[in-house]
Amino acid sequence: MGLTPVGRLARWGRALFALETRPLDLRLALRGTLGLMVPLLLGHALSCPSLNVIALAAFLLAFGDLVEDRGWLARLVGGAVVGGLAVASGVLVGGHPVTAAIGMFVWGVALGTAGVYGNGAAAMSLPVAWVFLILGLAAPSHGLGEATRLGALFVAGGAWAIALAWAIKAVGPDAPLAERTAQCFVLLADYLEHALATETGATWQAPSTTDGYGPSRETRVRSAIAAARLLAVETRRRQGAASRAGQRLVVLIELADQVFLLGSVLAETWNRRADAASSSAHNSPKDEAGRGGQGHVFVAGARAVARVLARREYGAPAPRVEVELERLRAESSPAVNAEAAPSRAVPAAESPATASPDDDRAEIRGRVASALTQALGIAIGQMTPTPVMPELEPTTERRSSPWNRFLAPLRSCLDRRSVVGRHALRYGLVTAVAVAIDKSFAVPFGYWIALTVTVVLKPYAGSTLTRAGQRLCGTIAGVAVGVVLLQLLAAPLARVAVTTAACFATLALLLVNYGMAIFFFSIGIVPLEGLTGAQTSSELGMVRVINTCVGGA
Repeated sequence: MGLTPVGRLARWGRALFALETRPLDLRLALRGTLGLMVPLLLGHALSCPSLNVIALAAFLLAFGDLVEDRGWLARLVGGAVVGGLAVASGVLVGGHPVTAAIGMFVWGVALGTAGVYGNGAAAMSLPVAWVFLILGLAAPSHGLGEATRLGALFVAGGAWAIALAWAIKAVGPDAPLAERTAQCFVLLADYLEHALATETGATWQAPSTTDGYGPSRETRVRSAIAAARLLAVETRRRQGAASRAGQRLVVLIELADQVFLLGSVLAETWNRRADAASSSAHNSPKDEAGRGGQGHVFVAGARAVARVLARREYGAPAPRVEVELERLRAESSPAVNAEAAPSRAVPAAESPATASPDDDRAEIRGRVASALTQALGIAIGQMTPTPVMPELEPTTERRSSPWNRFLAPLRSCLDRRSVVGRHALRYGLVTAVAVAIDKSFAVPFGYWIALTVTVVLKPYAGSTLTRAGQRLCGTIAGVAVGVVLLQLLAAPLARVAVTTAACFATLALLLVNYGMAIFFFSIGIVPLEGLTGAQTSSELGMVRVINTCVGGA
């Protein structure tokens, strides 16, 4: 039975504020905030408005480099060069509504097809579209000299962003892999908490593994482990040889995968046992009571590993977790203990032919406890990983020419049934209409209409509606708070502090919840424009909200 309209509306509302179970991206936030504030404050002190373009370029390019992997340099270089071309072309075509709309359609279709080259290219296409609108079409003059000047300044801002990214990566070369590994254990704890949850009532019911929106918990864990393995390969290639910390992290990734597989089997056996025993007395009270307690220990163990990898303080509860895991490993895993003493004769009652399902579950519980004990010991440095590392090198594929590799994804978009191709046409058309509205009516901050379209419009209706709700709610709440702070904080230093904190929070929360990120961005955009010399008032804040609503519609 499907959901009622009220139920669907309630689920959509919950999805607006759902948080992704992943750590805050503090490195990205630091890079983007420094990229923005250093040139901005320097330009303010030197009365050099050109530095504002460099600051904006470095800040916006951070939105397109959300994943720290081997391709970070290519993404930033490509974003800087293509962004410079977009700015220059926007200046040249922005003098008339018709040419501006045509230019936006061309760029919109081109950027809409970027998804065929992966998530990195799709993410970097957004800053390119934004600078076409903000710097190009909104330029005060539309001559060739202004186009050259703004395009060159944007490329310089890209160089500043690359320098910051390189410096932050050089400070902690294994930090991205540690964050990705910590995310694996965060998602693993979330999965175990729901898969091994204590039943409500006499009958065991397996909890749902999906939130109604987005991928299931199993998919999130698998994706996180696969991404961590790929980053481990790229980190090892970049460093030339695996560091000691890198070896520990690779072992932890494999242990996370092992715990996930064993936890899946354990949850399945519990579910089948409960189904078979729901109408009989076979389900023992001891087994019913033990599930929740053992599952709680496993969840606490995975979270303890994540806390250590995130460099949080190793608090008092962790030693108790170690004791509980060791107890479960010793008591619940006779098969594991038997492996340590293979010479012992196996009685007939313990042979595989006569082993009971309870023995199988006890063995699995013991293996989960053993793997988490080892992971926790490696994370805090009490245990040394084995030097034999899993083979992580990807299989060698037949190489084709670079030109064919570039054209092959584009050919797939020419099919009228292609999701990417249809989205690209829709993206170009709707953004062009938004630009035509902006240029025809000349409303203040009219580029926010097209900006909203670029971030809201997605290939699928469900994700588009969710993103539209997050954009609208975050903008209204953030602009309201920003206008109030603008009235209360008259000192320039206080406004700088608010802007810095808001921009840092925006990038840190960007992949956790888009609505929260837009809330903080909308708080910071009001004092930020005041720092750049733009006019700020509560009336203009309301105009910005109206433009966001128009773009969302």
